[in-house]
Amino acid sequence: MESKVDDSITDIVNPPRIMKHISKRSTTSTDIIDQIKSLDKKPTMLSTNSNETSLPMSPQRLNSATHAKTPDVINHLLGICLLFITAITLLTSQYLFKIVAKKFNSSPHEMLLIRGYNTIVISLVPIFINKLPLVPDKPGEGYLLTLRSVFHMLNSVLYFIALLNLDVSLGTLIYCLIPLFIGILSPIFLKDPIFVADIMCVLISVVGLVFICKQPYFLFGGYSKDSLEFYISLLLAIIGMLCSSFNGIISRKISVKVNFHVLNFYYGVLLTIAEAFVLHVSNTKTYFEITKFLAINGVHSVFYLGSYTYYYSHNYLMAITASFNFYIQSLFAFLTDIIIIGVAVDVFNIIGASFIILSGVLFLGIKIWREKKVQEKISP
Repeated sequence: MESKVDDSITDIVNPPRIMKHISKRSTTSTDIIDQIKSLDKKPTMLSTNSNETSLPMSPQRLNSATHAKTPDVINHLLGICLLFITAITLLTSQYLFKIVAKKFNSSPHEMLLIRGYNTIVISLVPIFINKLPLVPDKPGEGYLLTLRSVFHMLNSVLYFIALLNLDVSLGTLIYCLIPLFIGILSPIFLKDPIFVADIMCVLISVVGLVFICKQPYFLFGGYSKDSLEFYISLLLAIIGMLCSSFNGIISRKISVKVNFHVLNFYYGVLLTIAEAFVLHVSNTKTYFEITKFLAINGVHSVFYLGSYTYYYSHNYLMAITASFNFYIQSLFAFLTDIIIIGVAVDVFNIIGASFIILSGVLFLGIKIWREKKVQEKISP
């Protein structure tokens, strides 16, 4: 790749090499000048398409260099297909989690303990095959890697505990707030610029969250046991969403240096240790018969597949575009809950979902518009 870049530069600064590119049919000075100008417009190999010749590749697009010869339309279609596959697999794993937990009367800690084992085993396969380094190159990266794994682990534990008392449609709707909160937190931790439109989108999403709560008087004692469990689960899901947002912020700092499977290996190790400690302290006896063990492993294997397809979609799409996965999941979850499972339609949830999805789509749309404006200014 480097030799091709050097050749394209040499073509511009070395007149004899320019003359090699000039057709023997060119008999006029105008023809020669036109061909020399066309060489200046020759795209380099530093970017994935000719519109990005003056821009360095973003971290999310580094792996897409192999797709440089593929038309952009095909790349986008492949990326969109991967997003739909991601939404279906992740939703399937969440429904299976609820079904398996109920069928085998398993606690979420038992299931997450096996998820830790499962993640370690699956991630080690590509790590050994590709001989990926497990130790970061720079000393400061180890701290970030550990911190990222802590937030990833907390996100998983809190969300799946909450999921036992929440509909999947509501859980996925809460997680639609992740792109918004990453957008608000990135100016604080990553020094990204912040805009009034971003703040307005977050405020709209918070209004949607208030509609989902739909019983604000519970703070003053007007709640039942069922509603109290609902609000505790809702609070756990919101805290899990915030942990996932911090996970995204940290991942932006280390995603270029650490492979996806290495990140998940550390997450699996930490999750296994944490859940084993919780089960030991709570004096919970765990016994996994073969059917139960295989069922739980199947659930988490599906989840790992969905996580990987989401990661791989970044080879074809911008990170902002890939974030639409959250809203695809939420839409599919609502349709599944209403049509297949038969969950009663709640007007408050519909209003709240409309506010959250509208604010999120608007937020991502504005981000994509800004990206294009920046590229237009930088590109010649």
